[in-house]
Amino acid sequence: APHLDVGLVGFIGDYRDVHHCLQALANASGDDGRAKLPRAVANLKPRLDLLDYSKYRFLLHMPGAATGSYSRNLQHLFMHGSVVLVWTHEAAEWYYPLLRDRVHVAFCNASTIEAVITDVNTNATLRDTLLAGAEWYY
Repeated sequence: APHLDVGLVGFIGDYRDVHHCLQALANASGDDGRAKLPRAVANLKPRLDLLDYSKYRFLLHMPGAATGSYSRNLQHLFMHGSVVLVWTHEAAEWYYPLLRDRVHVAFCNASTIEAVITDVNTNATLRDTLLAGAEWYY
């Protein structure tokens, strides 16, 4: 069974459509990403409304902007009562040094995301810490 139920709210860059964006992401992830691409494309769903984010246990903040600005997206994710995952990347907002891994957010990347989600799902103390940390941060 798949571990991830992912909703893309949009994409920025030189992509023709969401399929092209997913293909680029899969290519950047190497052989493992390309192997998982057909399943990801087969399970594409309509755009997820921002108000529906609260229905999910995990919200992933990735480089780019959903609406308005990149910075506002992460701030918005903290409001939903979900565990916030932050994709490790080079872009940094002024407040990023204040974010603590496994306190406010859980940092992840392509090679760690499944282990991070499994850890949060099996460690109630960690999950509660992240939920409280996100609420505090917001």
